[in-house]
Amino acid sequence: MAVDHPDTGTAVVTACGEIDAAGIDGFAEVLLTRTRGTVRVIVLDLRQVSFLCVGALEVLCRARLSTQHQGQDLRVVVTEHAVGRALDVVGLDDLPRVTALNAALDTEMERR
Repeated sequence: MAVDHPDTGTAVVTACGEIDAAGIDGFAEVLLTRTRGTVRVIVLDLRQVSFLCVGALEVLCRARLSTQHQGQDLRVVVTEHAVGRALDVVGLDDLPRVTALNAALDTEMERR
């Protein structure tokens, strides 16, 4: 997991590999900490993720609820079909989703 701040109002959380039971605590800590922060936009970059366990999907659901409550914008970058499908199955199909990081960072995306 890595976190970058391309500007003061944005956090990019990048994950890679499989987010399984062994990595869920770290994933939750990094992502959910951002939802309690002062950034306006959280971009979750899952381009290098090949698998999300049920626990990871639960964390994403909690993150979505938290960002909605805080007035933050949660965006997801996904290229792997299986990861995108998992998001759809648990009802996260309403999250803004793109396949390129620069598209997720586009300030115009807030108006779409």
